[in-house]
Amino acid sequence: MSETTLAWWLADTTRECFSPEDTLDVYAVLGAGDTYAAVHQILQIAAQKKHVLPRNLLVALGLWLDSYVGAPHEQTIRRYLSRLIRV
Repeated sequence: MSETTLAWWLADTTRECFSPEDTLDVYAVLGAGDTYAAVHQILQIAAQKKHVLPRNLLVALGLWLDSYVGAPHEQTIRRYLSRLIRV
């Protein structure tokens, strides 16, 4: 799965928790092609709203994030992912 497809899947899965301003911001970043920033922003919003993600999406995001070890915000994104797990 491409990074772009993953980012759009995440946006589509979480859009119900976006405010109108979030929607504009997220889709502008996605449209500009900055998928890493978009995923970070979407996960931040979803974690704040306590939105739960499906397990297959969480797994895909974890695998994607493994290619960004040491990148800015990598540890923050991992913390967001841990908050979005359905227990």
